[in-house]
Amino acid sequence: MRILPSLASTVIAILLLTQPMARGQSEVFGDEGIYCNSGLRPDGFIDFSSLPPAPVSATPISATLPVKGVPGLTVQISIPALQIPNGSPGFSADGAELKYNGLPNVNAIPQNLMTLTFSQPVNGVGLNIGNLSGRFAYSYGLAVGNGAPNSVRPFGSTADGYTLDSISPRTENLQVVGLTTTFSTVTVQYIGDPGEGFQSPILSNIRVQSSSAPNQADTIPKQGLEMWLRNIDNPGASVFSGDSTWKDQSGNGRNATATLGHVPTLVADGRTCRSAWRFNSSSSFDFNLPISGWSEMTVFLVGRSTKDPPPDSYDAFSAGILWTENADWGSTFVSPYQSHLFARFGTTRPNTNLEYIRPGAGIGGDFTITRAVHDRETDSLFVNGTKVLSQHGNHPVLGGVTGDGTIGKGINGTYYDGEISEILVYKRVLSVQEAAHVESYLRKKFGID
Repeated sequence: MRILPSLASTVIAILLLTQPMARGQSEVFGDEGIYCNSGLRPDGFIDFSSLPPAPVSATPISATLPVKGVPGLTVQISIPALQIPNGSPGFSADGAELKYNGLPNVNAIPQNLMTLTFSQPVNGVGLNIGNLSGRFAYSYGLAVGNGAPNSVRPFGSTADGYTLDSISPRTENLQVVGLTTTFSTVTVQYIGDPGEGFQSPILSNIRVQSSSAPNQADTIPKQGLEMWLRNIDNPGASVFSGDSTWKDQSGNGRNATATLGHVPTLVADGRTCRSAWRFNSSSSFDFNLPISGWSEMTVFLVGRSTKDPPPDSYDAFSAGILWTENADWGSTFVSPYQSHLFARFGTTRPNTNLEYIRPGAGIGGDFTITRAVHDRETDSLFVNGTKVLSQHGNHPVLGGVTGDGTIGKGINGTYYDGEISEILVYKRVLSVQEAAHVESYLRKKFGID
């Protein structure tokens, strides 16, 4: 029987089939239809770009791909024979997204859409799944094992959804997480009636929590680390407790605090589904870190924005992170935007702004790692480890700048429009090897190419 659920019903229901599962939450994170659950702590993801060409007939396919972010870990992707129109490829791959052009050529329920077999046991797997078209009810599952009938499933989850109309199905999140047990194989399953019109499932953002990846955060350089606002390990706890403090992990106690009523929104986003603070037209953090008198400074900032500030705005407006000035040309800031990157190390010397225009159409809303460096008279910008701009002639010592800083707010009460996940501030210039180590940690953590 086909039933259209009430619009008042829950958008996504996650059923935990057994006890050894991490807790789930139905909070919607992000604007892209991605649902992130606080149980999964991924350190790798799967890129489908290296899959062999899709068959144009009902033929199964199998390929081994690397799990990006986890050295030495690979996954065997097995896709069954699909019912597809004559002459059409069985699927199309685009980075982290795999679109099917048909369903498996079997009548079994559930139908196995894909089996993932890892070269080493893992602790968790999560993915987003949806359809291009379809009508009322549908159901997907993610289970440990190969999906054989009556197989033992120590973990399992299903997501049941519905469409708001005949052409806009929901995207759902599925995940399995072992709290005390690892596993090597998981199966993506579809349970539904082909008569409902579901023929083109899309799998995307497959995230993996490995069981052996070291915690690189423990090994980053600590010398000269004055403030470290880290990605939050448990976004759900902070959201539901109403916590408005971003705690400094450098050991110096330089916490960032939001004003009541102006707290940024804590979300989970990006390829590895990590927590981030989302800023809008009225939210920001305040902190205090005196930098006047420094002759060296390095700022790492992981963030993203799908917009640019107004074209007639000044560079210090709508800053990602900013130290306020008490003399002209003293403000210090770093602002990663959609197609532009702005920064300045304030020394009271005029015309020392750094502005970099990203190539092409910009970053497309992806998270990037910005590194801004003040090395006495030379200021430089790096994007994802590549130097994109270097400018000489600044005063060697920072000045005209106070210790009062803001995150998500620029001068004259203008606000940053985007997300920020992690910030590190050093009172020195890191060596090439040290900077590469910090950026490697951030790349793996946030799935940044």
